[in-house]
Amino acid sequence: MRVAILVLDKVSSELYYPHMHKGISITAPAKVNLHLDIQARRPDGFHELQSLFVMISLGDKLRVHRTDDKNFNLQGCGNLPLKQNLIWKAYRSYCEEAEEYLGVQVDCRKNIPAMAGLGGGSSDAAAMLRLLQLIHPVKLDRRPLLRIAAELGSDVPFFLHSPSALVEGRGEIIKAIETPAVWNCVVVKPDIDVATREAYALLDEFSGKAVNSLSSQEILDLYKLPPQKWTFFNSFTPVLLHHYPQLIAWMQLLYEQGADYVNVSGSGSALFGVFRDVEKADSCYTAVKKSIKMVWKVKMLASLPEAVYN
Repeated sequence: MRVAILVLDKVSSELYYPHMHKGISITAPAKVNLHLDIQARRPDGFHELQSLFVMISLGDKLRVHRTDDKNFNLQGCGNLPLKQNLIWKAYRSYCEEAEEYLGVQVDCRKNIPAMAGLGGGSSDAAAMLRLLQLIHPVKLDRRPLLRIAAELGSDVPFFLHSPSALVEGRGEIIKAIETPAVWNCVVVKPDIDVATREAYALLDEFSGKAVNSLSSQEILDLYKLPPQKWTFFNSFTPVLLHHYPQLIAWMQLLYEQGADYVNVSGSGSALFGVFRDVEKADSCYTAVKKSIKMVWKVKMLASLPEAVYN
């Protein structure tokens, strides 16, 4: 089926779509990887990984209206080509599986920076799938929905689960776990963009000393402890610090401001500090804000964001 596509940027959608159905909104949260162990490359070209994913209160906002046509209209994603946009890919895959295209107007308010290791694109895709489950007349079973999510990207299935999860395989094996404590975090995005593909290429070339892996049970046990006792690691961290030594100063600053645990999130370049003391988190945010624009004080999430009807 041919689907008409229109991408809008600065014009209010209500001016063009006066006959839209009731809208629905959802927050697409960012994530940090408290632990990320990238292991051997698999025969399918993907790396085996083991990671502890945690959603945070920084997030994009997706607002969707059904329309009376079969068009897909997207506003608010800047200059990213539509064929590369995971929101569009999620819509197309869902409708193909459902064998019915639905007219929708999607407004996306981006807050999560790209190429930061915070999962913004993956979270947007999962949010779009969740919204389609609510507004599409055909509701997909969980198995095809998770298959679509995995095809969209390794991180996408996580965003359909609980806010904390142990993730293994290439990202498709997900064990939802309870968030034991909602710690405060300060997230910093330096003026460095690191594409995931680039980070993996650098990792494959890196000859640094490997860190001993943690077992799944060790990861779960550590997560129950306060952050100053965490011995988590990120396989990308030594690689990125080697190639982008300016990241070292940001990590040191977070520690100097009282963070109990500091690391790179995902494949970078964002860094995050975890704080037991909320006053230290506030002070850190204020101090870092003086020298960099992209910094956020956030909390770990204890529950998945709910959709809201407008």
